[in-house]
Amino acid sequence: MKDYKKKLIPILIFSLSLLFFALIFFLNRTFMGSFDETDHIVAGYLMKNGRALYSEHFTNHFPFPYYWIYLFTPLWSALSPAKTMAVFRLSLLILYLICYVLVFLTFKNNKSKYSFSAWIILISLFFVVYLGYVILTDTFDAIFISSMVWITLPILFKWEKPSIFTYILLIVMGSLAFWTQPMLILLLLVPFLMIHEKRTKIRLLIFTLVLNTIPLLFFYMNGQLYDFLFQGIYFNFFVYSPYYYDMAGLKGNHLLSLIALFIKNEFEFLTGLSNPLQIVQFIFHLSFLWIIYKTIKSKNIRHIILLLLIFLASRIREVKAVVGTSFDVGIYPFILFASVCFIFLIFNLFRSGKLKSRLFACLLCIVIIIANFFTFQEILFQSLKPGYNYHVFWSYRQDRGAIIKSLSLPTESVLMYPHDVDLYYFADRMPPDRFTYWFPWINAYSEYKIERLYALKKNPPSVVYIGSLGYQNDPNHYAIYFPDLTKDYIPVVKNNEKTGIWLRKDLRERLKNL
Repeated sequence: MKDYKKKLIPILIFSLSLLFFALIFFLNRTFMGSFDETDHIVAGYLMKNGRALYSEHFTNHFPFPYYWIYLFTPLWSALSPAKTMAVFRLSLLILYLICYVLVFLTFKNNKSKYSFSAWIILISLFFVVYLGYVILTDTFDAIFISSMVWITLPILFKWEKPSIFTYILLIVMGSLAFWTQPMLILLLLVPFLMIHEKRTKIRLLIFTLVLNTIPLLFFYMNGQLYDFLFQGIYFNFFVYSPYYYDMAGLKGNHLLSLIALFIKNEFEFLTGLSNPLQIVQFIFHLSFLWIIYKTIKSKNIRHIILLLLIFLASRIREVKAVVGTSFDVGIYPFILFASVCFIFLIFNLFRSGKLKSRLFACLLCIVIIIANFFTFQEILFQSLKPGYNYHVFWSYRQDRGAIIKSLSLPTESVLMYPHDVDLYYFADRMPPDRFTYWFPWINAYSEYKIERLYALKKNPPSVVYIGSLGYQNDPNHYAIYFPDLTKDYIPVVKNNEKTGIWLRKDLRERLKNL
């Protein structure tokens, strides 16, 4: 009976921690958003309507998040927009839960199980502040990286022993991270730094190669392979990258600029204490440095390299990081990593048996909880108001989509220019070509420009929506790309206000639908 309780209690506590995390996630299901997330909404919508990724829908991102969203389109594609946003984001919650349950299954030691449950409760207090509920590649990366950290650290601290299941799970997590963000391919090295048996290493290497060949075979069989390789690799690294660094303000040698930015961010981590969020980041970062110190002290080269790889993976989007500020999704993977280190620090302090160490651990926990509460409280209280978040962040988009839908037929195309891509979903209409957005790096590739001009001539959209035309310091930058875009269109005015919507002149009688 005692053995039964000993096994059941950790599972019960873990289940309650997941329930708490899921509750916080659900409360914030329609809070705020991001352009990159709307790209995933429209991708799911287009794929559900038969448009293949890459070959019929342009994107220079890697595919896993798109296909994960696509899996859940049967659950939200027929719902009202408000319910759609909730179900759409809950697909990310399911990924969190699946990954963390799999991690929990690797644990044999109750110490690992209890610390993992404590960590899930901890991240429930701050993941919303980093947009951890928003469907972005950074969020997917954070889930996979934090899962790999939780698999490896208990082994490094000798709480757990590695197994074949451990290695396979690390390979799967690393592969999913790679198919989300190609630069995370370095995570595939992590399990092989832990394997000592040559035969096991060879077998798992074959498994890794086979696993990561499956998506390529899928693309080949569906006629998407060339477009994936061109858009996801060539275009992403050689056409888009210079613009990416330019937008981030990195001039000259990019590597040196990234190193300088990294040093600046590290300085901010170690000196910023002016608000509750910075205090939390300061403590988490010190916990990470403590883990690094313990690992270096062990003089295990494999473990040092392993942690270095995970650290580099967690900071792969350094140019997006704005340390000490809310909604900084670029630093979210590292914050999850560092928060795991904090849990290990706390457990180590309690294990020391010294009263001062335990009191210090309690003090750190109290500071973290209070600081996180002050950072998160406004978001939480706002999210407790039914429908408030959706009204603030999404109702305007729904209204614009409804107008576009009323002015067009399902068989006609519409155009959102340059990048209000979510309106394709809200209007339930398709674009005239495979480009849902238009940026300078797309315009710079002449074949894409020709492709769009041909599509506009062959299949002129019945409705055009013109959003913000500004890019960096030029408020009318996008206007120069297609100067005659609205030449054959009339502006749509509703309630004496401009809507940004333009209707084709030969369809002016449809204005009575408003």
